[in-house]
Amino acid sequence: MRTIKTTITTMQTQRVKYKEVRLLPHQAAALRSKSRFIGLIGGTGGGKSWTIPWWLFAEIEKHPKDEYIVAAPTYKLLTRATLPIIRDAYRDTDLEGEYRPSYNVYLLPTGGKIWFGTADRPESLEAGQYRAACLDEAGQMKYMAWVAIQARLGMKEGRALLTTTPYGLNWLYHEFYLRWKKGDQNYDVINFSSIDNPYYPAREFERAARDLSESLFAMRYKGQFRKMEGLVYPDFDSNNIAEEEFEIPNDWLRLGGTDFGFNNPHANLKGALSPDDVLYIYDELYVSHMLLKDISRHMKDITYFGDPSGKREIEELRGMGVDIHSGDNDIQKGVEAVNARIRTNRLKVFKSKCPNLLDEIETYHYQTGTEKPYKENDHAVDALRQLVLALDKRRHKRGRVHFVGLEKRKRKEAKLRQEQRKKEVTHVRKGKVYCPW
Repeated sequence: MRTIKTTITTMQTQRVKYKEVRLLPHQAAALRSKSRFIGLIGGTGGGKSWTIPWWLFAEIEKHPKDEYIVAAPTYKLLTRATLPIIRDAYRDTDLEGEYRPSYNVYLLPTGGKIWFGTADRPESLEAGQYRAACLDEAGQMKYMAWVAIQARLGMKEGRALLTTTPYGLNWLYHEFYLRWKKGDQNYDVINFSSIDNPYYPAREFERAARDLSESLFAMRYKGQFRKMEGLVYPDFDSNNIAEEEFEIPNDWLRLGGTDFGFNNPHANLKGALSPDDVLYIYDELYVSHMLLKDISRHMKDITYFGDPSGKREIEELRGMGVDIHSGDNDIQKGVEAVNARIRTNRLKVFKSKCPNLLDEIETYHYQTGTEKPYKENDHAVDALRQLVLALDKRRHKRGRVHFVGLEKRKRKEAKLRQEQRKKEVTHVRKGKVYCPW
């Protein structure tokens, strides 16, 4: 193990306080890393969270009067684990400061500040510019939390430490781990197992290896990425991800799926059906606290299908000129329809355009012992279900795709537009049509 002495002179007393800190090899590697974004990804009990205060200490030494942010997935985890670890670590050192719970800020004696936040509402992280950030149990966070943190570090080109156990092939795998694997120098991943901590009980490690499934043990105790168990879409893999994106041809049928939300995210997906019946999901809108009138501006190019329980939202969007219809709320039928496309490679998702859908689809799982999916982190996948069910309800007529009730409405709207144009035309002269404008 590596030993370091943390020393910062207290300006008030001119005394130097020493605290000897013993770091395990993987913890020391995090402090030595020169990469901008560091992932300390390992097994439970390996000392991930305990590394946070000392990595942050090194950053504060470089910029003692700057501002920093520490985030956890939930307030409960923040107050029970992450915050106490930092306060205990800095006690009796020259970084021992004052924590003000009403503002969620730790005032450093150097003049700097450490702000604390939670990622269950990613938009709450959208404030300030920070020199460095620490995300504890980042694998439990939504992708938009990572997007928000990167924006908060942008002005100062700040660094970030992510400590976590893997929880599936979610955004942490696609947007962080794979970037490191492909050689992106901005990213560094330090991987370790529970047993790499010499204080972790070997018998407990061996018991977990016997009692747990291979994939669950690999994630929880070895810190390795695996597919989550009990997934609703277990066959979704790299074959369903379109790495090389392309411009959608104009003659392909385009449809959208919608899941309504305000505090919870509102999700729109846009899909295009190829002549060989492959559905490409080529765009997404994933926002919280956005009014329908603002959302409607993103929905006027194609026909959408939404959750029928959102009758009020559907009517409001129609009044704003959006072509939207009530979808089908049969979850089991929708899951079967999506799985059928996944298993036959008739569903492909544009990777760079739909990160939230990819994040959700890799973690959308059933409640233990039931056939009911968990109602959390399911907004984009619900929009996908509406879209696919709408396609399955299509009926073919003269080689074209028609939707029940949709063609009749479109013919009626076309007739109304034609009548309106007749009223607007003032006169015809020399073969040209002149209008008031």
